[in-house]
Amino acid sequence: MAQVDAQICGCPRDTLCDACVAQRSAWLTGAAALRGERWGREVIGRSTPQQRARPWPPYEGAAVARAIAKVADLSGDARLLELLGRHVHRWAADEWSGALAARRVSPLTHLAGGGRR
Repeated sequence: MAQVDAQICGCPRDTLCDACVAQRSAWLTGAAALRGERWGREVIGRSTPQQRARPWPPYEGAAVARAIAKVADLSGDARLLELLGRHVHRWAADEWSGALAARRVSPLTHLAGGGRR
């Protein structure tokens, strides 16, 4: 996916103002959630039962880097990437724990107001 090119106020793309960060976060949260869900499924697919017994790693260190890498193509702004990375991580963790399957909710259902977070 290419970076979102629409500018709200003309601020630099790698140093967005608060309003642009908020708007782009709203635009891109669904993409981040889908990427997180997919990441969780990919990790589940290559994990052993012993690994599945462990919790998803917390949002720190290598997990932060991996989550942000999943959305790095969406923006050059560090604050926006941090927000999107947190969404990726949360949805991957939910997929890992089985929360999404248990609730039968997808990121798009949640964004439309059908799920709970």
